[in-house]
Amino acid sequence: FFFSSRRRHTRCLSDWSSDVCSSDLSVVSSQDHDQTSGNHKFWLPLGIGTRDTAIYSTASESLRLTPSGTAFKSVADSRSAIIASGTTKTVSVKVRLSTSGDGGAYNGAYPRLVLKANRSLGSGWASDSVLATATSSASGAFVTLSGTTPTASQNGAFEVYVDCDGTTGWINVDDWSIA
Repeated sequence: FFFSSRRRHTRCLSDWSSDVCSSDLSVVSSQDHDQTSGNHKFWLPLGIGTRDTAIYSTASESLRLTPSGTAFKSVADSRSAIIASGTTKTVSVKVRLSTSGDGGAYNGAYPRLVLKANRSLGSGWASDSVLATATSSASGAFVTLSGTTPTASQNGAFEVYVDCDGTTGWINVDDWSIA
């Protein structure tokens, strides 16, 4: 088992610009879980993540996140990138909601592609902002969530993530692109 400290996985639903409700949350991960080669798993306070080699968009594998509640959002996956002053970046990612035919229909709010706040990049970056939200068409099929960042006022780095919640089913996340 591997233990690591993770910050900012759970956010207060009442105020998405606020800091984390629980300032320091842990992640537990297991390689070759249950002594099965390739069965990698991680546990967040609000969900379980696994490799999914059966359901993926263009090339095996995708990330499967099974959330464990609706009180707070669980971060399914995140990416960081560098951005130059005076430019924007377009971010896209594919998401899919599980169906009853998969073994359990996802019952949470639609997953969102969120840009994490970074005040050092300018006024348009002052709070977390939703770049895109999945729709019902993501049920059983991969759909692309895409959005463009604000213009950066100086060189820096930014982070985007997909979040979800729910009590049954899961989401799959695959094929990130930042251009």
